Amino acid sequence: MKYKVGDRVKIRTWDSMEKEFGLRAGSWIECHLGFTLRMEQEVEEKHSNRVLTIEMLNTDYYRCCGMAWQWHDDMIEDTEEECRKASLVHNETTDRFSLMDFE
Repeated sequence: MKYKVGDRVKIRTWDSMEKEFGLRAGSWIECHLGFTLRMEQEVEEKHSNRVLTIEMLNTDYYRCCGMAWQWHDDMIEDTEEECRKASLVHNETTDRFSLMDFE
């Protein structure tokens, strides 16, 4: 497992995983653990930026805050650092940057 508890990771898109792993029975992607259409819908509904925070890890999967699903490295696109760069917000009044908490 590449990530640790507290890391912010970006979940890959359905299209990206489908292209790499292919569809099984037209309703789920055949990556490690499997990625379902319901998982994709829930990520889009709850986290439109697709960035989740890892709250638990097992030998074979992660659990992320606010999500009941099991996630695997196959499903993760970016590193914590890349996600943090993407979430920097500039405050024009103070001329400072801060990390925006999407969760």
